[in-house]
Amino acid sequence: MDVSVMEIGLPGNGKEVKWRFQGANMMERVSETVICLAFVDGGKKPNESMVIGTHQLQDYLVEFDLSTTQMAFSDPLILHNTNCST
Repeated sequence: MDVSVMEIGLPGNGKEVKWRFQGANMMERVSETVICLAFVDGGKKPNESMVIGTHQLQDYLVEFDLSTTQMAFSDPLILHNTNCST
């Protein structure tokens, strides 16, 4: 997508940013002239603190460590010249 957008970072347990959303993982083309931010407002009383959608997970590897109940994200796979569809 040929659009400049800001980067959004999600912190981990501390204040350090653990996962960054960039470009195509944040935007969705609706039509030839309309591009929307691909996030949904949880409302005034959300049931969950955060829900990560499949659009944001595209081209990232997610690791679940069941023994420590932690979750980790890879760098965007595009930085490694690959993606989830290859």
